[in-house]
Amino acid sequence: SILQAGRHPAPASAAMGCLQSKTAVQPTAAGEAKAATPEAASKPVEPTKEASPATKDETPAKGGDGGARTQGKKKNRIQNKGDRDMMSDQQVAVNNNISADEKKFLTKVMKDHFLFAGLKESECSQVIDRLDKMETQSGDPIFKQGEEGNCSYIIQSGTFTVSIDDKAVKHLRKGHTFGELAMLYSMPRSATVSCKQAGTVWKIESVVFVKCMEMLSSKNAERALEFLGSHRIFANLSAADKEKFAETCSIQEFQAGAQILREGEQGDWMFIVLSGKVMVHGGQGQKKTLGVGSLLGGSGMIFSQTQNAAQAVDKVSCLALGKADLTKFSDAVRAALTRAATSALLETSKVFGAFTQDQQYAIIEGLAESTVEDGQDLVKEGDNASLVVLVDGSAVMDGKTVKNGTLFGLTELTSGMKISDTVKASGACKVYRLSGEDLCSALAKLHGISTTVTVEEILRLNEIKTALTEIFLFKSLSKHQVERVVNELTTKNYERDEMIVHQGDDSKHFFLIQSGTVEILVDGSVKRTLGKWDYFGERGLLFSE
Repeated sequence: SILQAGRHPAPASAAMGCLQSKTAVQPTAAGEAKAATPEAASKPVEPTKEASPATKDETPAKGGDGGARTQGKKKNRIQNKGDRDMMSDQQVAVNNNISADEKKFLTKVMKDHFLFAGLKESECSQVIDRLDKMETQSGDPIFKQGEEGNCSYIIQSGTFTVSIDDKAVKHLRKGHTFGELAMLYSMPRSATVSCKQAGTVWKIESVVFVKCMEMLSSKNAERALEFLGSHRIFANLSAADKEKFAETCSIQEFQAGAQILREGEQGDWMFIVLSGKVMVHGGQGQKKTLGVGSLLGGSGMIFSQTQNAAQAVDKVSCLALGKADLTKFSDAVRAALTRAATSALLETSKVFGAFTQDQQYAIIEGLAESTVEDGQDLVKEGDNASLVVLVDGSAVMDGKTVKNGTLFGLTELTSGMKISDTVKASGACKVYRLSGEDLCSALAKLHGISTTVTVEEILRLNEIKTALTEIFLFKSLSKHQVERVVNELTTKNYERDEMIVHQGDDSKHFFLIQSGTVEILVDGSVKRTLGKWDYFGERGLLFSE
């Protein structure tokens, strides 16, 4: 099956060889005819073992290795007061005994730390000037699980053990920080940290840390507001909701190779990517690169699922929200976060990835919320396909319980099949639902199509567009121009060994192979074999051959 587009006006003659249809597996293109192959994703830098975090609340971070999840309280905005000492009103004495080498080390840790990286050099120096140096010996406790959290620490030397319920879970070394979350919230320590090998730590008092968060709040809130206004889902929030969102979240930065989320961890944090790229590691070795606007940890925090690992490919900035923040938001903000988490959940599906970003957004917008009562069907075997997302509650399928964040019907919806399983609500459930008819209507409206269009046809056109944009001839065309080319393509089917063009024929068409294999013959000899999404005929059109 070949897609072809004709020349306008009439073509000149060509000197291509004969092309003959062959049935075979799909080979890669060789020689002049090129296969449209997507560019491989970048490989992230692997973090060191010590750099990965250990616990939820007392998670260590090494210079931006993404370990700690530090979240400030509601931040009060402050006016920019230049480079004057922003810490001068705090009842913490300046430490005049910090050496130049120690300041250099502490500055590097803070500049590489995902939370402190937003501080200006003068602000960073003001914080460092108020750190207390502590020498520790083997066996010394730094703090114990259950104690009040009122300070955090930076390790300059030595080895320290993190224990939960008297069980060692991690060893921390030079450059790690720990204790931030409990300090900010004055929460009890969730772990015990003790000195294993004698060393030096720098203590950050709570009052200093909170002031540090205030110095960051104004610039962070402004950046967060700008981003929220440009995000397709969050832009629809009211001004008051967006401001509350911006004030509540923090901005965290991760260096290349940093671990943002750990595989299998229960999600208490959610990140929205502001800049940079993130590699998400799914099940069965699957990997996907996500960019600006992507949500990380949403299925864990919103749907209480264990999460996939996420790692920074390059330097990454994120908006960060803790689970406790959800109670501070209006129903509209929580609904937007749930819809964003649903979008991130759908993005893990290869089927959903076949839609364009505009089409994906149309699908997310089309999901309608409804309640399914206990014992009623979420989906029923044999029914027309519809996409259903279990948002809140549990259900039963084939005698097994399925929980929040489970998708039903996506494969059937995109392939024109009937629903293959029955799923019943176990207690009242909240779901998002999109019928096949509504999906087709939404996609037709998006593309300005007045006639009925099937999902299969939309996905086929997407595949053709992707193939065209990988071909050098079309790389410089705009999105609209590519769509015009697609609209000009017609489908023609060929039997095995049937001639497509003969050597010496006038060059009238550009051909794009949709299925099957094609042999190129010159003077009767096979020169190349082409497969799906390979192409031919462009030279004759371009150069009047």
